[in-house]
Amino acid sequence: MAYRVGSHWFAGPVHVDFNLTNRCNLACRHCHASSGEPLLAELGTADVMRIVDSLYHLGVLSIAFAGGEPLVRPDIAEILRYAAALPGMSVSVITNGLSLTPALRAKLAPIKNNLTINVSIEGSTAENFGRLRQSPSGSAAAPALFFERIKQSIRALVADGFTVSTNMTITRQSLKDVVATHRLAVVELGASALVAIKFFPGGYGSSLAHILEPPVPAWLDVFAELTRYKLAGDLPGLQVSVPAAWEFYLPLIAADLDIVAAEQAWGYVGTARASSNGPRDIGDAAGFADLCIDSDGKVYPSVLLAGEPDALAGDLRRDTLASIWRHSTVLNGLRRLTVSDIEGACQFCALKDLCGGGSRARAFALTRRLSGPDATCPLIAQPGNAGARDEARQNTPPRIPAVRRSWTVGVGRHAIRVLRLDRGCEVRTRGHVWHCPEGTAVALEAAAEADGTSDLTLALRHETAGNGLCPDRVGKILAGAAAVAGTEASARP
Repeated sequence: MAYRVGSHWFAGPVHVDFNLTNRCNLACRHCHASSGEPLLAELGTADVMRIVDSLYHLGVLSIAFAGGEPLVRPDIAEILRYAAALPGMSVSVITNGLSLTPALRAKLAPIKNNLTINVSIEGSTAENFGRLRQSPSGSAAAPALFFERIKQSIRALVADGFTVSTNMTITRQSLKDVVATHRLAVVELGASALVAIKFFPGGYGSSLAHILEPPVPAWLDVFAELTRYKLAGDLPGLQVSVPAAWEFYLPLIAADLDIVAAEQAWGYVGTARASSNGPRDIGDAAGFADLCIDSDGKVYPSVLLAGEPDALAGDLRRDTLASIWRHSTVLNGLRRLTVSDIEGACQFCALKDLCGGGSRARAFALTRRLSGPDATCPLIAQPGNAGARDEARQNTPPRIPAVRRSWTVGVGRHAIRVLRLDRGCEVRTRGHVWHCPEGTAVALEAAAEADGTSDLTLALRHETAGNGLCPDRVGKILAGAAAVAGTEASARP
């Protein structure tokens, strides 16, 4: 995603992971959410929809509904239909695929053009699948039966015209199974993508990290090999998700591969390297652009930190999302953090501008501190001493802008969202965010009050009307509005 905010802080999250329940009908060895039984006092339908409304008001562009297993909720279709009907909101649901019945598919059919269903497949064979995903009863035969049911669900979804993505967790055991799993998921079953997610040592997986964590040398070799395929134009639809940017860049450097070409081939740019990172050098979007809401309404900086009491940012049963986003001690502590504050050798590392200090969630999992080192990184030989801290900066909370009002221009999935701030505004659409000066904000406000008849509104609506939105043209329209107002846009594509 190409967020363009210059030196500004986001007025609201850009992406939110929303866990709808902790209940699950599988018992997965690697589950970072420690799913199984529901949490006490999980949110009801009305509470979930109220929270979705607040996310929309703050300009959230994408929601991933997860769990546990979200499809075990009897109101799941109602929730997904409600969220997917919001103009400009990208909605996905992450599921193990076992509850994708014909009846549920029929209920979701009206929103299939604005819903991505992410199905966890975990391997190219039932044996590989069963290494991670098992039955709560412990039945040895269950994984093979589950694997066949999941494949049938993917085929049925594709046949019904849904957008289906698949996920697999890369572990020590599955490193060499990525290409074969891609062949199964994308080529044979017709999924649009396979997202290869590198193992994270959280939840149930924390006690099995010594078994599941891919050895660094093996990861370097395998990821370099996969990148060569991608650079050659092979493995279309294969994507990668890593806890920290060093896991993407270090294999490229070790194999002497072109970093920019690899970024383009994978569609990946590390947070620290992106223009969106604003006034920070940390390479983790947790609490900066990303947020997680757990099934009991508690808020965390990242889905990988959900359920951790020391990472609790707030509780939506007591506080508003806007208040938590602006004033949470945990979130503002993460925002103030710099690479020099991270314990260990990160501040002296030649890769720090690419990596930005590793994964804060994994550092917490390993050290119980958000400022701890991501010790999975092979470049951290020993903990060392914490970097020198600027106490004045540490004690000054970042100035998170308040959203005075918000409105939508256009309809459908490419609708443009405008957040009016105390000074200026944010304009958001499908993975792009611009921070615009006061003159542009005034012009957009006047256009909104003109009942859609202004040239500015008509130009923006025209961009949202087709099948694809051009961010460059939107940026030029905003820059033109700024010029007319006698100001310059603070960020351009």
